[in-house]
Amino acid sequence: MDLTPEPADVTPERRGAAPRSPGPGGGELLTFDVFETVLVRAVTPPEAVFQVVGRRATSEGVLTCSPQAFTRARVWAEMRALRWHQGGANLEHIHAELAASLLLDAGASARLAELELAVEAELLRPVPTARPLVAQARARAGRVVWVSDMYLPAVFIEEQLRRHGFWGPGDVLYVSHSHGHTKRSGSLFRTVADTEGVPVTAIRHHGNDNRSDVRGAAAAGATGVLLPVANPNRYEQALQRHRDSTDGLTAAMAGASRLARLQVAPTGEHEQALVDVAAGVMSPLLTSFVTWILRRCQAAGLRRVYFVARDGQVLLRIAERLAPRLGIDVELRYLYASRLVWNRVVASPSRHPQVWHSLIGLSSDGVGNRDILERCGLAPEVVDRLVADSGAGAEVWASTQDRDVLNRTLAQIDADGTLAEAAARNKAVVLQYLEEQGLLDGTPHAFVDVGWRGTQHDVLLELQQERGTETARGLFFGLDDSVSPWGGHREAYFFDSRDSRTEVRSPLVPVAGAAYLPTALGPQGQFLGIAQFALVEIFCSGDHGTLTDYEVTPDGVRPVLTEGRAEAVEAWGLPLVWRTVDAYVDHLPVDADDPYLHVDVHTALTAVMGLFWEWPTDREARAWASFPWEVGQGRLQRIVDLAGPFRLAGLAAEVARAAPSVRRSKHAVRVARRTEWVAASMSLSPLPARALLRPRATLRDGLGRVVHRLRAVLDRLPRVRRALGGS
Repeated sequence: MDLTPEPADVTPERRGAAPRSPGPGGGELLTFDVFETVLVRAVTPPEAVFQVVGRRATSEGVLTCSPQAFTRARVWAEMRALRWHQGGANLEHIHAELAASLLLDAGASARLAELELAVEAELLRPVPTARPLVAQARARAGRVVWVSDMYLPAVFIEEQLRRHGFWGPGDVLYVSHSHGHTKRSGSLFRTVADTEGVPVTAIRHHGNDNRSDVRGAAAAGATGVLLPVANPNRYEQALQRHRDSTDGLTAAMAGASRLARLQVAPTGEHEQALVDVAAGVMSPLLTSFVTWILRRCQAAGLRRVYFVARDGQVLLRIAERLAPRLGIDVELRYLYASRLVWNRVVASPSRHPQVWHSLIGLSSDGVGNRDILERCGLAPEVVDRLVADSGAGAEVWASTQDRDVLNRTLAQIDADGTLAEAAARNKAVVLQYLEEQGLLDGTPHAFVDVGWRGTQHDVLLELQQERGTETARGLFFGLDDSVSPWGGHREAYFFDSRDSRTEVRSPLVPVAGAAYLPTALGPQGQFLGIAQFALVEIFCSGDHGTLTDYEVTPDGVRPVLTEGRAEAVEAWGLPLVWRTVDAYVDHLPVDADDPYLHVDVHTALTAVMGLFWEWPTDREARAWASFPWEVGQGRLQRIVDLAGPFRLAGLAAEVARAAPSVRRSKHAVRVARRTEWVAASMSLSPLPARALLRPRATLRDGLGRVVHRLRAVLDRLPRVRRALGGS
C-alpha cells in the first residue's frame, strides 16, 4: 500500500513550518478544520465516496461484490479500526481490516487504497465562503494552523489544501491519527498548544462540527467557532438517505445541492430561504424531469424539443446545459403559447369540451360574464352587439355569480356560427406562428409542458392533423385525470392520473420510473396531498408576462405579453433562484455513460417536495409565500402573494377541514381557498391560530425551540467558567 511516507525533515506528527512565536494576532493561534469546513466532497455523506470507489473497483475487477456491499464493508472496517486504534486509526489500518473481511490479497487491498485516495482528490471542492475567513486569519496571525480528525494521510491532506489554494507560507497541519489524539476528546487541541508553545486558551478554532470543533475545543480550554454553512441541510440529508436505492445518484444530487448554495452564497434570510429550496428541492426535481425528457426524445428519435412558455423557460435553461453532457443531439426551442390564445382557435361548447372548459371554466371565480365572453376571441364590436342584444343590464353582465345570460349567449354563438368565425380568424395567425417555428415542417418533435390536462397539446395536435403533418409527442411533468382524444400521444414523468397509462406509454421504449406514481405515494392522485400543483408551477415560473395575442409584423409573428411580470419576479428573487439552478446542474456529475441515468429517484424527490410543502421552516414560508402568484387570464390577470396568514374566517374553514363533523359553510371554504399553501399560511399566522389548528405540532415546535436554546446555553458554559476564572 503506497501511502507516501513523510519527508525526512518533517515529523509524522506535524507537517509544515517549525514552531514559532505568534504573529500579529496578539498571541492568538488561529486554527481551522479541513473537511466539511474548507473542503467538501461533491457527494454527501462522506460514505458516498465509498460507493464511487466500489463502482470503479468492480469495473476494474478488483472487487467481486456490489458497490453497495463494498460500501457497507468499508464503513464497518473503519469502525473496527477506530475501536482498535482509536484516535490513531489511519487509512492503512482501515484497509487492513477491509482486506480481512473481504478476503483481499495484498495487491487488491493496495489498489483499493489508491482508488480511495484518487476518488477523494477527484471529488473534493473548495468552500467559497471559507476563503475570506482563512485569508483574514492569515492576515491577522501571519499563518493558519490546520487541525483535522481524519484517517487520510497528512501529506494527502496538505496536497489538497495546496491544490485548492488554502495552504500558505508558515502553515502547519495536525492530523489525529499521527498523534493518537482527537479534537472530539479535546486532547488534540492540547497537543497543538504544547507543540506550538502557546497556552491552549490562545487557540481559536474554526470548524463545522459542533461536537468536535466547538465542544471538543471548549473541553480543552480553547475557543471553538462554528462554521456550519457547508453541512448538509435538511433537504440534502433527505436526498442522501436514498443513496443505496439509487446507486448513489441522490448522494450526488445532495452534493450538487450543497455546492450550488455554497457557490451562490446568499445574503440575508430571504435569499437564504430561496437558495436552500432552489438547490435542495427545485433543482433535483426539475433536472430529473429534464433528464427524462431528453432520454425520451433520444429513445423515440425526436429531433426537436419545444419548451412551452412560460413553464418551459427554466426547463429549457436546464436542457441547454444537460444535453451536451448527456451526448444527446436534439434541437431545443422555446414556444410562446397560452390557453387564452391557443384554446379559442378550436374550442366550442359542442366541440372539444375539455379545451372549452380550460378556456372558459378555469380561472373564472370572481370574473364577470362579459370578461369571460371576451375570452372566446370575439371582436370588440361583436361583444358589444351580443351584450346589447341579450336584453340583460350591465349589472348582469358584470355579475360573477349568475351565469345564465352567459350560458345562453355562448350556446347562441356556437349554433349560429359566430364562434366558428372568430375561431377561424384567430386560427390563421396561430398557424402562421406555428409554421414559422417549424411545427408544421414534418420534423419529429416533442411538446414539453408541466401539465396538467394537456389542452394546449390538444390544440396543437388538432392543427397539425388539419395540415396533415407530423404530430407532436407530449412530454409532461404530470397529467391530471382528464379525457382527451389525443391521450395516446402524451406521457408524464412524475404522475399520470388517467386510466390509459398503458396505452400512453406504448409508443416509446419503456423507461423505469416513467408515467406512474411511486408506490410510496399510494393510490393514484395522492400526490396532490403531498405537493400541490402550485409547487411545480412556482418552480417553473418564467420571467416574462403571459401571452395575450400574436401580432403579425413584416419580420414575422411577434408574441404580445402582459407587462409587469419581469419586475415582480426580479424583486422577489427569481434571478437568484435561476443562478442556483444553473450551479446545481453544473455541479451534478452526469455524462452519457453514467449509470445514474438508469435509476428511479421518484421516492427521494417526493421526500424533499413533501418536506418543503408540508413542513416549511418559518424563513422558507415567509420567502416563498411572498412569491408573486398570478391568478386569472389575459388582461384580467393579477399578481398576489402565494399565501398569507389565516384570518378568522380562514381559521373557521381550516377547523372545518380538520374536523369533518363541523359543518362547513360555503363562505368558509371560499376563504380557505385564498391560500395556495396551507402549511405556509399556518407558519405566517399568529401563535394562537397555529395552536388552535395544530396543537400538537405547535407544542412540539415550541419544545424544540426550548431544547435548542438550552443546548446553546450549555455550549457557552465552559467559556463562562473560564471568564470567571473557574476550572
